[in-house]
Amino acid sequence: VDPDGTANLRERPDLKSPVLSTVPSGHLVMLIRPQGEFWDVLKLAPIAGMPDSFSYLHRSRLKIVQDGVLGAGCIRDTDGWSNLRQGPSNSAKVLTRLTADDWFLILERGEFYRVKTARGLSGYLHQSRVEWLLPRN
Repeated sequence: VDPDGTANLRERPDLKSPVLSTVPSGHLVMLIRPQGEFWDVLKLAPIAGMPDSFSYLHRSRLKIVQDGVLGAGCIRDTDGWSNLRQGPSNSAKVLTRLTADDWFLILERGEFYRVKTARGLSGYLHQSRVEWLLPRN
């Protein structure tokens, strides 16, 4: 969250460090570890022009919205997409189609993982369609 609508993503955990890009308020990130006044973060969706998915964000620009996150993931499917479902079943209603660019938080494990997308949509994905980004397991 930021009063002007965007927050600076920095190369290192220092206010004098180069700004790699900005991230809009409301964009989900996964907190990796604290680094002084900053957090090492993983963005949950690629942002055009960014060199990679990790950067540093000042802690004053963060609002914790989801505790108990197991990790972060993306779609791993030969088709390049998978259905996000309302319930943990192949017959559950399809909420949307996720692609490899749609990163998400993993909230529960099982045959179907309960996930929350970077856009804030919650649902279920079959475990065979998920690639863990963090932690790598």
